Amino acid sequence: MKNLSTSTFDWFIQSWLCLIDFATDRCEPCKSLEKTLSKIELLCKDVLIWKVDSWNESLLIEKYSIFCFPTVLIFKDWKEVERIVWEKKSDHYLESITYRNNYVAKQDVDDNPLYDISNL
Repeated sequence: MKNLSTSTFDWFIQSWLCLIDFATDRCEPCKSLEKTLSKIELLCKDVLIWKVDSWNESLLIEKYSIFCFPTVLIFKDWKEVERIVWEKKSDHYLESITYRNNYVAKQDVDDNPLYDISNL
């Protein structure tokens, strides 16, 4: 995952489906989530997955009202379409991405082994 800064943030959310991970290096759940998102990044090549270093990007933290870590925002066409706060189930992230990007109907994700990231 690549890091985003305040100066590059708006450019990256303009037209693609983007998943932005607001995290800190000192947060254990954030570290665990980063591993999960790296696996998802391998599966979903046309979804941009980025990280915001929350200690150094206070303007973004304020702008998007981030109150706990990890918080993941999903953007599509400049708009925040979903906010996931400290979700432990890795499948939830993949389901949200596939649903938002119209890969498959959301109910089909649960039963499809193609979307099982536990073996990655």
